[in-house]
Amino acid sequence: MKEDFFHTNLAPALAEIVKMMRHNETMFLVGNKVEYCNTYLGQYGIKVTFVDVALFALLETIDRELPLAIPEFPLLRFFHENVKNFPKIKDFYDSPRRF
Repeated sequence: MKEDFFHTNLAPALAEIVKMMRHNETMFLVGNKVEYCNTYLGQYGIKVTFVDVALFALLETIDRELPLAIPEFPLLRFFHENVKNFPKIKDFYDSPRRF
């Protein structure tokens, strides 16, 4: 059942997200440039939006429920792993507050 959902619903939606990310020419969903800024995440001078953090949270759920889904989309896997290692997200991810 999960495999059917993946192929009929999720994979096409993830492909559209990848298309938007490629159009922006960054590894992020929103915005068209990577710039130095002092944000609450403060990693690599990259400005991360709420939408990008929401995409990360969505990918976390997908990865937990369908672990073979994300590897089929290398850009999403790259995005997920990079955001997961931003200092404040990594701190939260490694903390008992996570679940």
